[in-house]
Amino acid sequence: MESRPFSELEPGRAARGLPSLWWNADGEENSVFCSDAQAATASQVISPQAAVQRTVAYYARRAGDFCRCAFGPSAKAAADARARFLRQLQAAWPVEPRLRILDAGCGPGRDLAAFCQLGHEAEGLEPCEQLAEVARARSGAPVHGTDFLGVRGGELGCYGEAPSSEGHFHGVFCLASLLHVPRRELPGVLRTLCSMTRVGGVMLATLPLATSQREDTDCMGSDGRWCNRMAPRTYLAALRDAGWEVLEATALSIYSSSSTVAVCRRPAAGVAARMAHRALRLAEPRASLLEGGISSSRASLCHGSYSPGDLPCAQVQTRGRVLLDGCVWGC
Repeated sequence: MESRPFSELEPGRAARGLPSLWWNADGEENSVFCSDAQAATASQVISPQAAVQRTVAYYARRAGDFCRCAFGPSAKAAADARARFLRQLQAAWPVEPRLRILDAGCGPGRDLAAFCQLGHEAEGLEPCEQLAEVARARSGAPVHGTDFLGVRGGELGCYGEAPSSEGHFHGVFCLASLLHVPRRELPGVLRTLCSMTRVGGVMLATLPLATSQREDTDCMGSDGRWCNRMAPRTYLAALRDAGWEVLEATALSIYSSSSTVAVCRRPAAGVAARMAHRALRLAEPRASLLEGGISSSRASLCHGSYSPGDLPCAQVQTRGRVLLDGCVWGC
């Protein structure tokens, strides 16, 4: 399909600091958003499936390098994330020593093997066959050779049943993997992961954080990988909208990138209904506050961690004040 860069249609977007848009030949906006610096690397508009396939091809070419990185510089950050995940998981299921865990995007199996060594019934999800083979050998656990879009399409069978079902896993671990899901597919993927998790079950999921509108991107990078980078408040809102209750969130640097780490729980039906009601009540003051001059482009994450509970947005620092779900607090 023929495409035209945003500059032919809206040359003023770059000057206003807005994401670049790519349009098809009929002038219809496409859901591929790139920063101005990245726009030149997106030679054409591609489908979500093609975006995922190209990303998998990148890891197939660089499997050896990625394995060395996974077991080298990023190992400590991954261990910290596992500890945070397991702490919430064991609090949810204190009398069950052997829990069912899905490591979604397990790569070469570093975290999958760690879960198995602790006695849990873990299995992996990894679309890159070269990495999946390493994960199987290292962990001895089953590894499904599919991606998040395949899971949403039912390739894991009964694991992805309707959201009202009990779900199969006690916990889902998504460390540095959801970033490769195109943004328009992310809500459906998050809902599917929720349906695969038992009520009361826990998910840890990370996404590269954007601290300004310019950094908020969803496109193919120059290295051939798709990357979805979102503001923390937007990401946590997406989790809530998909049915998750956010228990805690923090910032984590892994694979040379700062990410928002959210630990979530699949709530009971009554709690989910109250969460939806609260989101509606908070939407208006949050919008009014932003209109009053506190913009996401001037915001950055506070150092350390924060616990927004089931609130839909993260705590951010802006000009000496803290913005937490539409309320300004002294800092």
